[in-house]
Amino acid sequence: MCTLLSLLSLARATTVDTWETVAPGVEHLHRVTDEPMDIHAVRVDLSLPNVALRATNPLEAGQTTAGFQADVGSLVTINGDWSDGQTPEGLAISDGWMWRDPLINWNFFACDITKSCMFDTTVHLEWMTLPGRWFNAIGAAYPPLMISGFPQLYTHDTYFTHDRHPRSAIGLEADGVHLWMVVVQGRRAYSIGKTWNETALLMQELGCTDASMLDGGGSSALMIGTRTLNEPTDGQQRVVGSHLGVLYRASVDPACVEPNGRWCAGNVIHTCTGGASLGSGDCAAFGMTCAEDGPWAFCVDPTCPDPDGNGAVCTDATHVRGCTDGVPGGGDCAAFGAVCANGACVLPGQDTSTQTGTSTQTGTSTQTGTSTQTGTSPGGATGTDATSGTAVATGDAAPGAAEDFDPAPAGPPGAACACGTASRASGLAPLGALLFGLVARRRRSARA
Repeated sequence: MCTLLSLLSLARATTVDTWETVAPGVEHLHRVTDEPMDIHAVRVDLSLPNVALRATNPLEAGQTTAGFQADVGSLVTINGDWSDGQTPEGLAISDGWMWRDPLINWNFFACDITKSCMFDTTVHLEWMTLPGRWFNAIGAAYPPLMISGFPQLYTHDTYFTHDRHPRSAIGLEADGVHLWMVVVQGRRAYSIGKTWNETALLMQELGCTDASMLDGGGSSALMIGTRTLNEPTDGQQRVVGSHLGVLYRASVDPACVEPNGRWCAGNVIHTCTGGASLGSGDCAAFGMTCAEDGPWAFCVDPTCPDPDGNGAVCTDATHVRGCTDGVPGGGDCAAFGAVCANGACVLPGQDTSTQTGTSTQTGTSTQTGTSTQTGTSPGGATGTDATSGTAVATGDAAPGAAEDFDPAPAGPPGAACACGTASRASGLAPLGALLFGLVARRRRSARA
């Protein structure tokens, strides 16, 4: 009934759409209806080589959306994940630097360096056993607003889902190239806001096939340049934990062999995004070599069994040693009742042929809570510090809601494990180690 009423409401409303071209490939839609409703939406063509996405890093957290915009010079900026005003609830990656790891039952929006993006609901299994090649990511409410063209509609009544509020949302069209950044004004006489289901239907109407809800209420803010499109309900923008910006350059830097990618020049690793150079680093200065895998590159530790930095070997019947994206790892398969075969832990009687060529980190959760190479190794945004592969205890701060409602139930985030241990609160690390050979092959092929 709620869905039918929402559709009837959309059909009855008188709608006036005004379009503005912000820049080539960037369009602003201002929609006013007699419900009454005031909506701002920006559509961005991510295929443009001079466009880049940029999420908040920890040094930029805990400020308004306008503060973040001023820091990074973004053309379009929207508020991000729920937070306590400083620390976001879920995943946070900025220019390859993962500073907040995923939260169980919490959605996220993530893009690699080529701006290939996806929405996902996190479980710790894959993040504990696989390297992250995501370059920018922000957390978002669970469940997603839309999955593969289908709105995810709530049937139970809660203050968060069925009451009208200001809303912030992001979505992708079916081509995976066109990104929508949307804010619905609320708590004003001229705009009453939307429910969860109405927001999902709005994203569908705009042409999105996948979409997620960001923090809303007083946290909602959408900007073009220094202009705030909506009216924050506190009378001013609220301090939030994360943001997402679109960077736009007039032209591509000639130094960028790839406008959006990483590459090796000998043992020097270079990074460009949106046609702008993020710097370089010399892997050889730390006794490492540089390796490429498509548009991605990384420094390879000299202890890795394969020069491409993604191989694994059995050192005896139960122990495995290998590397993932140049980061060494290893473990004792016997701890999980398994043996080592073809560089992976396998259960007795399991077909080992599927394990051939899989790599690394088996029996460990190394690198969980960090991004691959960037931020912790040469060639990242800073081009400093080559001590990659050390797990960092991030993501263990207690989350808090910036808004006066609780978006959805979620488990507590866990701190990253030390190398060779399985100390996640979720208890999934041993299972992740056993399944790594199968999961790694699927995930890596999907990202190729």
